[in-house]
Order: sequence, then structure tokens, then C-alpha cells
Amino acid sequence: MGRRSRSAPLLGALLALPLLVGCGGATDVSVGDCLANDGTLIDPDLRPVDCSSREATFRVAEKLDRESDCLGLYFAYQESGLLGGTTTLCLALKLF
Repeated sequence: MGRRSRSAPLLGALLALPLLVGCGGATDVSVGDCLANDGTLIDPDLRPVDCSSREATFRVAEKLDRESDCLGLYFAYQESGLLGGTTTLCLALKLF
């Protein structure tokens, strides 16, 4: 599994989230879904959870079927499929 970094601004700072290759999870979520992060911001381990869960860290604000940077206060999370193609999730921090 190869990794490379993408960055997105958050409150004026740049934070990097890695590009995970072949995991398939990004294609299984929709806009409005919530994700728990069992990893870190630098090395995330995301999984879908109910938005009412205390574990919900992010909400999917936008889902794109291509490589893209997310504008504004979103984290860009990207996955490449085994057969090619990239899915980008623009993730908002779920504050409450």
C-alpha cells in the first residue's frame, strides 16, 4: 500500500492527510455521512459511523470522483481504486 500526502487549509494552517491506495472505503460513503478517525490527522484510519455517535469526527461535505483539493475549511481525503480512478472526500470537522 503506497502513500503520499495532500494538504488542505484549516483555519490558516496546512494539515496533510495521506492518500490511501486501494482501501475502497471512500467509495462507500455519501455526502452527509459521518466518519470516525481511529488514526491521526496525519495518518487517518477512517470508518463510517452514525452521526449521533460520540466517535463521529468528520462529516462528508463533498464527494468527487476525481483527484481534487477541497476549498475552505475542509480536509481533503483521497483514495485510489485498485483499477484506477480516485475518489476525493471533502471532510468537515464534526464539532457537535
